Amino acid sequence: MFEIPFNILLRNMSPKVFLPTCTLVFGIVTTLQGVVHNLTGFLIIRYFLGVAEGALFPGVVLYLSMVNK
Repeated sequence: MFEIPFNILLRNMSPKVFLPTCTLVFGIVTTLQGVVHNLTGFLIIRYFLGVAEGALFPGVVLYLSMVNK
């Protein structure tokens, strides 16, 4: 669900800026899972992890498609 908007955003941004930002956000959200102590917080943090993963996946696919053999 979130990959399509981030694909559109990736067209306007450079992968040099987009990928490190997405990776940083993904890492922060993953680290914050350790401070969650109830089911509601867990579901909220998993939602944001899905958003971060939806942003990261198209950028990684673009980056890997640019690798020359």
